[in-house]
Amino acid sequence: YCCYVTAKRTDNSNTQTAVSNTASVTVGKKALSVTAKDQEYVFNGYAQGDDNLYSDSVKIAAKVKVDGLVDGDALKEISLSGNKTAAGAHFGVIKPEGAVVRAAGGDDVTDNYDITYVAGKLTIFQATPDCTLPGNLTTVYGQTLADVELPDGWTWSDPVATKVGNAGENTFPAKFTPIDTLNYKTVTKTLTITVTKANMSSADLSDSEKPKTVENLIEEPFEQALVTAPEKLPEGYTDVEYSTDGENWSSEIPGGKNAGTYTVQVRYVGDDNHEGFTGETVTVAIVKAVYAFANDGELTYTMGSNKGLTVTVVQVGAEDKSFEHFTGVYIGETLLQKDIDYTVKKGSTVVTIHPAALDKMDVGKYTLTVSFTDGEASKQFTVLSANNGSPTSPKTGDTDYLDFWIMLIAVSVIAAISLFLIEIRKKVFGKR
Repeated sequence: YCCYVTAKRTDNSNTQTAVSNTASVTVGKKALSVTAKDQEYVFNGYAQGDDNLYSDSVKIAAKVKVDGLVDGDALKEISLSGNKTAAGAHFGVIKPEGAVVRAAGGDDVTDNYDITYVAGKLTIFQATPDCTLPGNLTTVYGQTLADVELPDGWTWSDPVATKVGNAGENTFPAKFTPIDTLNYKTVTKTLTITVTKANMSSADLSDSEKPKTVENLIEEPFEQALVTAPEKLPEGYTDVEYSTDGENWSSEIPGGKNAGTYTVQVRYVGDDNHEGFTGETVTVAIVKAVYAFANDGELTYTMGSNKGLTVTVVQVGAEDKSFEHFTGVYIGETLLQKDIDYTVKKGSTVVTIHPAALDKMDVGKYTLTVSFTDGEASKQFTVLSANNGSPTSPKTGDTDYLDFWIMLIAVSVIAAISLFLIEIRKKVFGKR
């Protein structure tokens, strides 16, 4: 460019004009930077990025950043290129070029600028995988998530330590990991598990968790417990119920009093997390009372003894309750008077007949009967004479031998008379 310069001087006296001269001026290009803005996409399996020419001012402002334009000038065109397929941050991929700058009047002033192009970053985010939520997940109370199997790609968070919770529907987070972990992200979803009540059977019970049969039951006039309750209940169970007919159930232990065989069914009542179940069937027997004398050998009493006659009666095959059932003592059909004719004490049932009662009796054999509410025991005993300890002539109280003794005495008398007559004959007539 060529410039003309004119100098003038002015003072108070007069004005003088300087001579004009010519000078050259060089104008350089203005620096201009065009930076592509970062672009973001989500992986879709295809190449993504930019490969366009933009001439709309709004789109240009959205795609690039421009620094260094002179007032009145504007970027009117710009081209962008660059794309990628895989997910990730790709630096320097979006490249700007071909900028066109125009002045306010529309003139192309691009050549007035020294343009620097700066490439932008292309980011392709991982896509969300299309995964089907697992359904029909079931398990049993008391288990952990490790016991709940998931389809391929799905995993629980801390499955070994996480319990499945109470019976019902419970939700837990699960993670889905796609095969293509570069382009697809791992997602966490909430899955529903149906938890059923825990089941037990009689085979799972310990001995202390089972009712016990009451042994050696004897018929009584009152109800007796047929079983004893378990020492403890299995975990998760709140009660035990019993039934003797399979229809009517109660937590009360069933009883029986009459002789016979009883069948007791048992079932366990579970809480909200445990299913009730029926245990083993128990068979219990109640038998009629059997009484027996504990005294071995023959019972005897010798007239004049000061010890009386002591016998012990026991209840056979059961817990000995004979004393509780004692009612009386008989000799033959005669009922003896307690505390007058005899005394009785516990252990099992010990009866002592007083000598005074026995001394009233005749020598001979008698039947002693000890009676109870639910049975009796009988045993024969012998009353002996005081002189020889053997039976003599029968008297009242043992009429079974009366005819025998009369006949024996008669024969003895006849024999004695016959022998006497034979001796007289020998003396008178001599020996033949």
